[in-house]
Amino acid sequence: MDLPVDLSAIPALPAPEGWTTDFNSPVNRAVQYIAVSSIVVPMAFVCVLLKLYMKITVIRKPGWDDLASIIAVIGLVAYQAIFIWLLDRGAGRHAWDVSISLYLKEITLSKTLAIIQQPTSLAAKLALLGMYHRLFSPKKGIKYTIIIGMVVCTIIYIVIMALYIPLQDNAAGILRLNRINKAQAILNLSTDIFIFVVPLVAISGLNLSRSQKIGVGAVFMTGSLAVASCVISVVYRFQTMTNMTDLTWQLVPFYIVLTVEISIGVMCGCMPVFPALLQKSGVAKWWSATYKSISSILLRSKTGTTMSSTKPSANHGYRVGSSGSDEDYVQLRDAGSIQKHVQIDVSSVRENSLTETREYLREV
Repeated sequence: MDLPVDLSAIPALPAPEGWTTDFNSPVNRAVQYIAVSSIVVPMAFVCVLLKLYMKITVIRKPGWDDLASIIAVIGLVAYQAIFIWLLDRGAGRHAWDVSISLYLKEITLSKTLAIIQQPTSLAAKLALLGMYHRLFSPKKGIKYTIIIGMVVCTIIYIVIMALYIPLQDNAAGILRLNRINKAQAILNLSTDIFIFVVPLVAISGLNLSRSQKIGVGAVFMTGSLAVASCVISVVYRFQTMTNMTDLTWQLVPFYIVLTVEISIGVMCGCMPVFPALLQKSGVAKWWSATYKSISSILLRSKTGTTMSSTKPSANHGYRVGSSGSDEDYVQLRDAGSIQKHVQIDVSSVRENSLTETREYLREV
């Protein structure tokens, strides 16, 4: 009669030459994941809190995309917590320092993480697409494109999640997991590129206010980071799933990239409210004053024209627009010429570019 085999005493992989099996080995990559995730996950969490604060208390127009951001950040926190729990049970160590019993548990939990990732990533993408839908809904072509994108993303992630659920903890299940991961990497990159390109097409030819440009610019900047992180994720997915010899050791950089990718996606959906937040906190006014000072210096060095903030004289005054705000008033003084006082209403030239505004000032 065969005696039962104690899987907790057998390493998942024979130790290579020069190494010995040590189930209590301190050699692991746990600290790498904890260090990175402890930065990006709280950043995403704070971004969602700030978004909710602005949408509920200041803008007072919460939407369903805010609910999507909440779902995404909850999924992200759960994702991080489960993998940190997994790190305490063998993940991040070499496979020869992990017993077969722990190795099998890691495969099961990895499948759980893959399932959690799908609604989390979907919610992050829907938060962005929902914001785009609200901003660009007057343009019917863009509106329907965004709706189609929402439907396609939803179908993709539901199908992938359904494929992960029935996977078995055996060699056949691992092989199928490998194939699904590679396919998902390509689909993730495709959807990220779509989400990045849609607003670029939508705003082409539009005249936006400064606050809108700041908001859209911030979204684009983080959107490019999302695409970049997704590209890195594709590389790591293919590397990890192609060489699965020391899988427990390779899981850490793989999950670091996935956590960063999801975190950036969550933060992208929160960026549009930041201009209003900066304006409310007074940072926007400080930046506006700094920007005007820099523009003044650059214009003076290029044209020999000085700019100062004074009120128009009784005899020589030129007023454009109806605003009487002192901060919109600019005095031009050309060397060897008479003083000309110009007060500009920023709202009257809002649709002009910075170059057009400077040309206008030179002509005056």
